[in-house]
Amino acid sequence: MSARLAAWADLLSDGSWTDRFPFRPTFELVARHLYGQLVPEVPGLAFVELEDRTYGSRTRYLPNL
Repeated sequence: MSARLAAWADLLSDGSWTDRFPFRPTFELVARHLYGQLVPEVPGLAFVELEDRTYGSRTRYLPNL
């Protein structure tokens, strides 16, 4: 599991997101996408949070359960 998270972290921190996703990669949409990818593999995953270090903001995706 930690290798999968590290792979996503590397992907997100290296270059433009527009080349990596088949949708317009806003922080909100990427957080939702990552949640969908990780929830089957990470038992008890409650949310995904992304940090924008450039602007000092955070985006959290919390599914409607």
